[in-house]
Amino acid sequence: MRWLLCLLVLGLRLAAADFTVHEWGTFTSVVGSDGKALSGLEVEEDALPLFVKSISGIPPFNKGFDRPLKGVTIKMETPVLYFYSNEPLTARVAVKFHGGSISQWYPERSDVEVLPEPAFPKSTAPALDFSNGHEGFAAWKVDVLPRSSTEKLSAPKEQETPQWPRARLAEANRLRGSKGEVEDFIFYRGLGHFDLPLQVTAAKDGTLTLANRGVHPLPFVWAFRKDEGDTPSSSWTCSLAPGETRKSEILTRHNVSFAEALMSAGLSKEEAKALTATWRESYFERPGLRVFWIVPREITDAILPPRNHPSARPFGTSAGRSNGSVNARV
Repeated sequence: MRWLLCLLVLGLRLAAADFTVHEWGTFTSVVGSDGKALSGLEVEEDALPLFVKSISGIPPFNKGFDRPLKGVTIKMETPVLYFYSNEPLTARVAVKFHGGSISQWYPERSDVEVLPEPAFPKSTAPALDFSNGHEGFAAWKVDVLPRSSTEKLSAPKEQETPQWPRARLAEANRLRGSKGEVEDFIFYRGLGHFDLPLQVTAAKDGTLTLANRGVHPLPFVWAFRKDEGDTPSSSWTCSLAPGETRKSEILTRHNVSFAEALMSAGLSKEEAKALTATWRESYFERPGLRVFWIVPREITDAILPPRNHPSARPFGTSAGRSNGSVNARV
């Protein structure tokens, strides 16, 4: 038995007065019924828009590498950064990925990690083994445009996937990237290898055992099953204290509001709607058993280390604007 295990990454990145950055995204892993993580997640069936940029060895139309890989047990999928500012400004945002590679992004970054290039054709190169550890990095310099900006989005509409525009928010400031790209958010994605505090195993009768092996409480754990055809979906929810183990019975019809849980974790109503809409087909409409849980901030910060970086500054000619700092990950 296999199922998809999705870890929701939620965060508030605050900078100068009247300047806020919100983020959402997921970590995804596939585990067996014995709770062990399975590798091979560099292979993916869902394409990204052709305008998305990628690191050497990763084609833009796929989430996977076109060079040999080993030990990939985590996909960091669709982190998006929204900027909310009462004034236009220029910001530098940096992301460090402890245990993984930042493989794709949009708009163009100003700095990024460099993967070791093989000295011979990639098809015969030794595999890049993520289980040996990897430190990913990317940085962007963007102009946060005024709320009243009428600049048009620059991504070719015919190249967008159905999911791409669902992440856009009218409430967020529009951004202009370093190469002139205009979009409503910063997008990035990655692949990696690291351990998880939540262990999930399944018995033959469908009963799940969920154990928190970490030192931080897990406030929201949601097991969701979608069967083939018109059979109603079913689910089971709980919270887990450090060291706590709980068992579910055969899953019963769900009555949980996922959006409300996301809002309780820090997202706005519109951000929560954008997340669930973006992942509707992959997570909620395809048959399968999935376990969602909201990642404690301490775990997110250990994987994507935050650091105050004094690099947000006003742009334009208006007087009376003060310098600020963006709580970026570097």
